[in-house]
Amino acid sequence: MEFIRLKKTKQWLWERLEILSEVSVSQLKLQNPGLKDFINDLTKKKVANKYFQWAVNRKKEQKDDFLIYTVIDQFDKLLKGNKISKAIRLGLANREQGDISYWHKRSLENLKDFIDRLHDASEIVKTKKEIKVKESEVIYSDDRLYVVFPKSHEASCVLGAGTKWCVASKKTIKHWNEHFKKRVIYYVFNKLSNPLKDSLAKIAIVYARNEQNRFRFYEILNAKDKNVKKDDIVNYYGKDITKKIFNKIESFLKSYNVVDNKYSIKWERADLDDIDLKDAIKHIGGYNLEINDFEIKNLGEVTIDWIEYYEDISSWIEVDKEDYKGMDFNEKVEQFKYDTERIRLVNNLKEWGISPIVMITAPIDPDTGEFDENGRIETQLGDGRGRVNFAIAFGLKKLPAVNMVYKREKKV
Repeated sequence: MEFIRLKKTKQWLWERLEILSEVSVSQLKLQNPGLKDFINDLTKKKVANKYFQWAVNRKKEQKDDFLIYTVIDQFDKLLKGNKISKAIRLGLANREQGDISYWHKRSLENLKDFIDRLHDASEIVKTKKEIKVKESEVIYSDDRLYVVFPKSHEASCVLGAGTKWCVASKKTIKHWNEHFKKRVIYYVFNKLSNPLKDSLAKIAIVYARNEQNRFRFYEILNAKDKNVKKDDIVNYYGKDITKKIFNKIESFLKSYNVVDNKYSIKWERADLDDIDLKDAIKHIGGYNLEINDFEIKNLGEVTIDWIEYYEDISSWIEVDKEDYKGMDFNEKVEQFKYDTERIRLVNNLKEWGISPIVMITAPIDPDTGEFDENGRIETQLGDGRGRVNFAIAFGLKKLPAVNMVYKREKKV
């Protein structure tokens, strides 16, 4: 009897869900009378109801029908093939991104970019290896030992696999952020043993850090996230190897410097890249010009309002700062990757810092908007679209800037 009752309850729930879906489709038609034919076509093509709202939003943006159907099909295949859930387990996506409603207010290009990243399992594994290489620093390695410093939550998750460490949890980044503000963590692995069977095969050696960036030994955690003593490590590895481990870590600590104690991003200004200068020249159509045709002036830091005085950047904005409210810093970094195609920018920030935006002053033909020797002198933003979006998303009030001034003109 219980089984029959459960079966009937399940059938009733499905019926209610179908009714709700029908109501939802009807409401979409009422709300979008000009898109009735498109919505009917979605039904004819047997597109799942959960994708209707996203499809309608994209159609409003004048997106091509074929492209809309293609992206829905690709996302659905990733979902049914458990590739999104695999990406979540690897820390390469969050749970919200596996729900189409997350993408309702995001562009088709944003979802397409997400799909391209997770399109097949081999790419996901490759990304996992890249995280391990690029977002961690090996302190020491030999046939038995592996001592590593994780620089990001993603690296901590990859390297801390098989442990109970909260900083290696893929469910939340909160613990990593809290630890990184006040502590520095090193992972020590025994390559010849399994942490699932041997709790000392992976240990975390933690140093506390004060506001002056001074360090002191804090604690050691085994793979089960239990405190152990140095003597336990001596008994496990031997006195000489244990001494080597701590000497390597403490030697690294002496050279280790965190520019901003809160985050693992270097906020100092990065060197100016010639690529940015050349992009600025291309921006004004100066294809026959060289960098040497311009004088480079360092403007220090400028505000977004100052930039807007010279350039209407409204069409450049790809992010909504409201979407970033309530997020911590590292969550914003992940969100920014998916909201824009500025992954290179984020990676460069982690490695080098913020490079200056490039303002360019040159004679411009008012009709074509391109370089003209006899044109009117104008100053505009030549390169830095990604950095402007980054500043808006992260609430930065200023950005480093340089001004390229065309040399043949005396007056700017």
